[in-house]
Amino acid sequence: ITEMEGYDTSDAVRFNVDDTYDWDEPYVVSIEISPSKNIIPVSLVDAETQEPVTGGTFAVIAAENITTADGTVRFSENEKADTIEVNEQGYGTSAELYLGSYTVSQETVPQYYSSVESSESSVDVQVGKDDGSIPETITFACEKTKIHIRLSDEFYANQKVEGAEFSLSCEANPELNQTAQTDENGEIVFT
Repeated sequence: ITEMEGYDTSDAVRFNVDDTYDWDEPYVVSIEISPSKNIIPVSLVDAETQEPVTGGTFAVIAAENITTADGTVRFSENEKADTIEVNEQGYGTSAELYLGSYTVSQETVPQYYSSVESSESSVDVQVGKDDGSIPETITFACEKTKIHIRLSDEFYANQKVEGAEFSLSCEANPELNQTAQTDENGEIVFT
């Protein structure tokens, strides 16, 4: 069968005709075809180092009614079509999705990270027919959580206090314990 719009090519169907007489009815060969599908690949990286970040999930939402060529609405507009989880390499893919427009949004951020305000928190994606290659990967960045301390004089707010020592401790993960002194601007940033 030649490829039909919105459908994947079917596998060859083999059959034997072993009757030697004419039929009253035509001999029917059933060929099953499936609506085309493809995946959405996603990666999550550290905004500072560009290294992969483990964990985090992404929601795949239908940006329009996703309708296959037979007229069946597979997902209604704004309906969640899938959840993508990134693995240890910071990579994940959606399930195979029907062709159409989707929006991919970050749902959860890995522990000790926050989403980057300057980066887009959602991306519009067009799922196209599978041509045998992996579709372009959407990359999201996240940054390590930071605590910003600014120390100034109680009575003179413009007067910054330099050299004050602060300690940050984390009972759940002692490796995160840190100590630092305020700089000339009275500031410390714990990452």
